[in-house]
Amino acid sequence: MNQAVVTMTSCHVRDNKAPGFEATHEGTFILDRCHVHENVGGIWLWENGRCDVRGTVIIEHKAPAILCDPGANTQPKFSRGTIIHGFVMANDADLDKLTPERGVMWQKPEAAPSLPGEDGAFKFEYNMFTRKQ
Repeated sequence: MNQAVVTMTSCHVRDNKAPGFEATHEGTFILDRCHVHENVGGIWLWENGRCDVRGTVIIEHKAPAILCDPGANTQPKFSRGTIIHGFVMANDADLDKLTPERGVMWQKPEAAPSLPGEDGAFKFEYNMFTRKQ
């Protein structure tokens, strides 16, 4: 995604065999009043990825609903009525942003899901001219 900025308003993103939204490098996405559910992951941030999520419902059971690379400089922002149903993988500073005071309701699952396996959209087939996406 590099330095792209994507804005989604009142959209439904569902039933994908990959994360609903994923930002790497310095990519940013803004979600306003969206529904992200039943994908293989909800919102994933890597490296310097950023998101601004407002009034959005995120429901994931197969993989983490929110994944912020703990060893990176991700910049998630959740506010104004965001509802999260699912597991969140993030460092303590990012977890502190998921509070009712910031307008976020988080329903934690009973058990943590695992990351998706190397099949489907995540299947790796070696090709010396491409890299794994």
